Amino acid sequence: MGQNLIIDRYSKTLFQYAQSTGNLESVYQEVNALATALKKDESIDQFIKNPTIAGFKKLEVLTN
Repeated sequence: MGQNLIIDRYSKTLFQYAQSTGNLESVYQEVNALATALKKDESIDQFIKNPTIAGFKKLEVLTN
């Protein structure tokens, strides 16, 4: 499966979820804040992409 296909599926699912729960604006703001952080600091991008770090640990770091 190509990376673009995966990105497309996840983004559509996130959009549908945000829309169905009435949280479209807040999800947009959070995704935008994450994108800005990834652009500003390459170490955050590397942290997110690191397959040796468990997903729950990434979520813990990003939400605290």
